[in-house]
Amino acid sequence: LGFATKKAADFEQQMSNTLSVMSPSEVNEYKDALRELAIQQGTDTKYSALEAAQAQEELLKAGLSVKDVINGGLSGALSLATAGELDLASAAEIAATVLNTFKDDNLSVADAANILAGAANASATGVEEMKMSLQQVSAVASG
Repeated sequence: LGFATKKAADFEQQMSNTLSVMSPSEVNEYKDALRELAIQQGTDTKYSALEAAQAQEELLKAGLSVKDVINGGLSGALSLATAGELDLASAAEIAATVLNTFKDDNLSVADAANILAGAANASATGVEEMKMSLQQVSAVASG
């Protein structure tokens, strides 16, 4: 019982952290949707609801909109983390870098995750190395 209570408290604290990086108007509009999404992703993936909420926070801090996180951003970041054997913070950062770099291409996080994972699988490099490459060329590539 104590373990379950601690996990619930940790999840609630993480949701508070996630909401703290949003504007007050977004909090009122999206807090329930983000909570439900984290719980759902915790059920549907190998990650817990707490980890999904942490990924939400990282995506928001990296510049994704709340709508993007809800409409596939979180699931794409979780997929990228799984495919690239990354921690969720790195996957969120990589996904946000790709989306910000190629924003004119209207990529979704899921598309970015598929492209990065496919490129890593088709070559002798990994997703972490793709991240470093993107950091070096993102300014030129976005142009």
